[in-house]
Amino acid sequence: MIRGYALALGSAVFIGMNTLANKIILNAGIDALTAGALTYLCASCVFVPLAIRSLSRGRLPRGIKSSVLAWWLLSGAVCGPVLYFLGLERTSAIHGSILNNLESAFTAVLAFGFFRERLDRRGVVGSILILTGAAWLSWPAPAQTAASAGQVTVTGDILMAIGYFFWALEANLIRLMDPSVPAVVMLAAKTMATSLVMAVLSLWKGSGLAVPRSTIPAIVASGGVFLVLSVLFYYTATRLIGAGRCGLIISTSGFFGTMGAVLFLREAFSTGMIAPISVIALGLAALVGVSPASRSRSRSSDGHGGS
Repeated sequence: MIRGYALALGSAVFIGMNTLANKIILNAGIDALTAGALTYLCASCVFVPLAIRSLSRGRLPRGIKSSVLAWWLLSGAVCGPVLYFLGLERTSAIHGSILNNLESAFTAVLAFGFFRERLDRRGVVGSILILTGAAWLSWPAPAQTAASAGQVTVTGDILMAIGYFFWALEANLIRLMDPSVPAVVMLAAKTMATSLVMAVLSLWKGSGLAVPRSTIPAIVASGGVFLVLSVLFYYTATRLIGAGRCGLIISTSGFFGTMGAVLFLREAFSTGMIAPISVIALGLAALVGVSPASRSRSRSSDGHGGS
C-alpha cells in the first residue's frame, strides 16, 4: 500500500517536472513544434522497445476499429500535444501546471455528456468548479488587459485548455479500443505518431529540427525521463491503490509544477492566483468523489505528460 502511494506521488512530481522541463526548452528559443517532436521522440525511444517486448510475450491484438484508432490518434497524438506545446510557449509554467487539472474535468464532462457514463452530482459540480477556476485563472487582470504580455498569456491558456480537451477525448475513446492491447503498445504508437506529426509540421513551418546542444539534456529529461516515468508510475500505482486514490494524489502535480517554476524559472506567483486555484482545488475535491467508473476514466489519459 505504501509503495502505491509513493509511486502515485512520484508520478505527480514527474508530471509537474515535465511541464517545467518543457517550459525551459521553450524559454531557450526552441520552436514549440520542434520541442514537441523531439520530446516525444525521446519518449518513443523508451516505449517502443517495451512495446515490442510486450507483444512478443502475448497474442497480437485484434478487433481494433480503424475509425476509432484514427480519432484516438488525431485527438491524443496530434491535436492534444500540438496545442499543448503551442499554448505553453505563450503562457507561464505556473499556468500550464495548474491547467493540467482541466483534463480530468473535460474527461468527466465528455464521459457524462457523450459516452453515457454515469456521473453523480458531485462529479458535475466538480467539473464546473474546475472549468470556472481555469477560466478565472486565465482571465487577464484589469492592469494587464491592454498589455501584450497579458494577451499572450490568455492565448496560451486557451490553446492549452483546448489541448487538454482533446486529451480528454482520447481518454474516453480508450474504452472503445481492444482491451487486450497492452498500455505500453498504445503509448508507443501514440508517442511515435506525435513525434512524426510535429516534426512534419515543424519542417513545413520552416523551423527545422536542429537545436542547441545546451537544450538536449532538458529534452531528454522531459520526454525520456519525466514523461515515461510519470506514466509507468501511474499505471503501477493504480493497480496497487486504485484509480480513485491515485487520481487524488496525481492532482497535486500542479503544486509541484508551480513550485518548480518559482524556484527554477523565477516566475512570480501572484496573490491573484490564490482564489482561482482554490476554486480548482474545491472542484478536484468534489471530482474525486464521483463513481468508481468515472474516476478511472478521468485519469486514464495521464500518459501525455503534461501528458
